[in-house]
Amino acid sequence: MDVLCVSQACHRPTDVEHCWRMICIRIVWDAYKVEVSWTNAQDTWALVGTCGCQNPVTDITVSWPALSLDMPNRNKSNYEFSLAPITKNNIPPLAVLIESANALLASSVRWPPGKTFCNGLVQTFSHKEPSGPNWHGRLSYHPIEHGTFHDFWQVIGSSSQFHTLQALIACNISGVRHSQAQEEYVPELVSATHLEPFLDGDYNGWTYHYTYSPPVSPRTFTVLLATVLDDKPPRQGWVINIPFDVGDNEGLKALEEKGVRGRFTSVERLLEVNDQVEWMGVTMYQIGGSIPNFISERQMPKQLAERVPQVLEYMDARRAGQSGRKPKLVSRSSSLSVVTRARKRSVQALFNSGAGTSSAPSTAADGAAGDASVPVPDGTPIGSPSAAT
Repeated sequence: MDVLCVSQACHRPTDVEHCWRMICIRIVWDAYKVEVSWTNAQDTWALVGTCGCQNPVTDITVSWPALSLDMPNRNKSNYEFSLAPITKNNIPPLAVLIESANALLASSVRWPPGKTFCNGLVQTFSHKEPSGPNWHGRLSYHPIEHGTFHDFWQVIGSSSQFHTLQALIACNISGVRHSQAQEEYVPELVSATHLEPFLDGDYNGWTYHYTYSPPVSPRTFTVLLATVLDDKPPRQGWVINIPFDVGDNEGLKALEEKGVRGRFTSVERLLEVNDQVEWMGVTMYQIGGSIPNFISERQMPKQLAERVPQVLEYMDARRAGQSGRKPKLVSRSSSLSVVTRARKRSVQALFNSGAGTSSAPSTAADGAAGDASVPVPDGTPIGSPSAAT
């Protein structure tokens, strides 16, 4: 999705910047007032600047190659990415979420760059917010030696069915399911519980339980997860997490592991670019509890960058016939205890909701039997986790 950024000012030129996949086209004209509209007829975008004085209307038309996806309805309300959780009553349409995600990614090209990691492979950048946690992002380009687009998508956000974005916008899908990846490689992640019995539609609900090294207490994150694949060349895929508040829903509350509540929101995108894979991600994260936010902020660029070699190592291990599993920060007995509690709560919640003999939601104990997919706080999803380790 393209994003149009307009800066209005009186008695000086007005800049209009159109950003598409890291390419920015800037148009400048004199105007006291600017009103902008755009169309997608025959791949021609029209930017119309209307003067508020006696000057005539200035029409500017820009054309570029055909886009492989349709524009969603601009009349729909936008979604503002933040750590404010949504509820079952205000879940945004998936097309609106994709539009807002692309706008966020496009705006990140203007964020100040930070350090590079992994021998220059990963570039980090950040954006300071007036209050609260800041935005952090990373960008990396991967040659075919690292893996194909398909290889990356299978790990980062694979879906069991491929849908074009046109189908998504037309509301022809009823949820996107992550395909099974056989192992987990995030040491802190102990359990993941799918909220599917109580949520349907275009999203997957998940609650994740993380255990950290002392003295940090365990954390629980609950999100709505959306994955979308545009399989027309050049292919691109999105993985989006937004904070979710289960509210007074007893079934959903029963599925959440007890512990300190943390929040994160993130957008990940894979894009084919000149026989390479562009992997871009932005996230906002709050660990919660009594830990000052500035402490976790210091480590965010490094933590985000570390996810890239972890995924590459995992992909290499899988190609070599190995599991790629990372050891846990808790003992096997402690991990299984958390998983067992999650499963018991899931079964009880289903029973209380009158679901009868319906199968329990997927948790980390289900191994390869479920369709689970687990995100870490920076938004990188991991496939169906195993209870071992």
